[in-house]
Amino acid sequence: MPYKKSHQCEQCKYHVWLEKHIACAFGGKIRKIQNKYKKPVWCPLGKVEPIDQESPPPIPKESDITKQIRSYLNLMGIPHWKIWQGAMSFKGISDILGVLPPDGKFLAIEVKRPGRKPTERQRQFLEQVASAGGIAIVAYSVEDVAKKLKEYFNNHL
Repeated sequence: MPYKKSHQCEQCKYHVWLEKHIACAFGGKIRKIQNKYKKPVWCPLGKVEPIDQESPPPIPKESDITKQIRSYLNLMGIPHWKIWQGAMSFKGISDILGVLPPDGKFLAIEVKRPGRKPTERQRQFLEQVASAGGIAIVAYSVEDVAKKLKEYFNNHL
């Protein structure tokens, strides 16, 4: 499945997948693309040229990962709740909270897209949960949750 357009820097060979804004792998800002990619794009190390290549697999949305995790928790019979954030919410609270049967251990899952990291407040919340004896998970996929819960149930049942 071809993507919008792929470019590669002639110097650093970094592949750039063009959307609205792009950046070099080395952290250099590349200017906004104008006129449907007809103007040249610049990387700090050299000119970026079009190449023919298939797109990388799409990075899943956080909402899709959350749905998969919630389906898994439902399948496992683990009561849980999706926490919706708003202006008056507790800052840093995890995306999914639950209770693990049979002993009622608290579960907090912070869902992140691959490549993203929890904020300082989210890390603090997860540390509080873990220090109080709960299970704190940063999940980039449903497999992360399954692995952590499998470890917990193997050690505690």
